[in-house]
Amino acid sequence: MSGNTHQCREFGFLIVSIIIIIIIIINRHNQVANTVTQELAMKCELSKEPPMSYYKYDPQSVLQNATYNM
Repeated sequence: MSGNTHQCREFGFLIVSIIIIIIIIINRHNQVANTVTQELAMKCELSKEPPMSYYKYDPQSVLQNATYNM
């Protein structure tokens, strides 16, 4: 019995570890996406906002002007 309990506990820790890693990866992806979106918006003149830190930048759902839609 104690062997099964130990295996279940290890499996539970493994699942929690995987979930934490996925959350970290998603957060990093969102940070990079915000940086890329902000840079593209500035280069295409879709945004008049001054550059800001990736963790403060909250892009609009749709950015557009006469030339570009993003």
